[in-house]
Amino acid sequence: EQELMMKALLEEINSNENNVFSSLEMEVWNLYSQGCNYREIADILDRSPKTVDNAIQRTKKKIMESICR
Repeated sequence: EQELMMKALLEEINSNENNVFSSLEMEVWNLYSQGCNYREIADILDRSPKTVDNAIQRTKKKIMESICR
């Protein structure tokens, strides 16, 4: 049951149907979930590592809020 819930959550995140995540958050999340580190993501997206860190933290917070609802 927990595995099914996690799969559904990941599908919801990846589809972003409800526009929960900004376009930057989605770009960062996709790269992060593929195993890229903050510096690699920053280089790929031509953003600062701090911007990447902030996007990841916002995404994690939104995910936790989604789990707890």
